Amino acid sequence: MEERIRSMVGGYLDRRYRSIKGITLASLDLNPFLLGLMGKPTGLEDAEGIVGWALQQRVERGTVTSFGMLIQNIAKLFSSGTGVEGADILKHKGGKTYYIQVKSGPNTMNKDIASEISRLLGGATRRDPGSISLLGMCYGRGDRVSAIIKKYANTDTLIGKEFWGFISGDPGTHREIFRIMQEVSDSHRVEGGKTYRELYEGKVRALSKEFRDAYGNSGPAMWARLLERNM
Repeated sequence: MEERIRSMVGGYLDRRYRSIKGITLASLDLNPFLLGLMGKPTGLEDAEGIVGWALQQRVERGTVTSFGMLIQNIAKLFSSGTGVEGADILKHKGGKTYYIQVKSGPNTMNKDIASEISRLLGGATRRDPGSISLLGMCYGRGDRVSAIIKKYANTDTLIGKEFWGFISGDPGTHREIFRIMQEVSDSHRVEGGKTYRELYEGKVRALSKEFRDAYGNSGPAMWARLLERNM
């Protein structure tokens, strides 16, 4: 199990590396209005500051979505069998069958998604009388579950360490997964031994040079070119 998790985490980091490597200045799709608004309040006054901010926004959007998929797939390793529509995990515990929908955290669903999950899990338990539906969340605490989930999901929830303990049978599973992630992060290298930080900082430098070549480094003329060439 640990080696499978290590492989999944390493694969996730590789995909993030490839994603950063493929980013170009054009693909950042610079918004001159937003940059002009945020420039002075956030200190975005030169090429490196603007590029660094825009790159961070781009990377964060992709990271949140893809990490949600990673942590959900790790949870599925603990399934007792193939799930059904609406349920990612099937568990047999104490003579009962549990159909569990997995989400990454306590605030990741809107009303429509929560209602759809309720409908699908309800269908799963109706087809299997006596079974139980659950909504599992990979991190967080019970007091952080959104009001939308509480109102529309219409099923019991397991969150954070209780969720991991339930699906694995070990109350320390959340700590083990955290340990594995930290160890893989510390040791993982790409492209001749580069770390994630080294690759990221190198990308900032490369894009900053491209930005300076296109718009200049700073000042009113740079802002004017940034506006006109992105309109």
